Amino acid sequence: MAVKLKNQRAKKFKKVIVGSTKVGTTPIRSSYLGIISPETTEDLRGLSGWKNVEDYSDYSKAAPEEVGMIGDFRCLESTNNAPIDVSGTNVYISLFFGENAYCTTTLRGKKGITTKVKPLGSAGSEDPLDQYGTIGWKAIAGCAILNEAWLIRAESTAAIEDSTEKHYYDYTPTP
Repeated sequence: MAVKLKNQRAKKFKKVIVGSTKVGTTPIRSSYLGIISPETTEDLRGLSGWKNVEDYSDYSKAAPEEVGMIGDFRCLESTNNAPIDVSGTNVYISLFFGENAYCTTTLRGKKGITTKVKPLGSAGSEDPLDQYGTIGWKAIAGCAILNEAWLIRAESTAAIEDSTEKHYYDYTPTP
């Protein structure tokens, strides 16, 4: 995958963790980023080129979600990319990308972010005992893919599956 990104002239993220005099640590060069699931992380840890974030020379400079590095990729772990059930097998989606492959923005100013508060009893006759009140917020945001050639979606299975029967993202009723 790194070769594909290099051939497409994708830029690496410039954040470098320099070497130190600590024993057993490794400096971390500029890299592409990958977003992977916890199950994929466990599989990658078994590969010979894997470096745990704890082995970085100064892992306090790593992103909070960063779990390690392999080859030209620094990996961030996320449970937001839920697996897809394909013929009874969980398929995990991993995303790998270069710098400036996409962008996000939030719109600030008037009505960019609004908070809504509905006090107890505000539903009128629908709530005669004043039992329900709500609070929530709305935000306007935008995102765009700037260069699709700098994005890679990889699908894989995992050797270790989550043993729980239902996942937090599984909203389908059990038959």
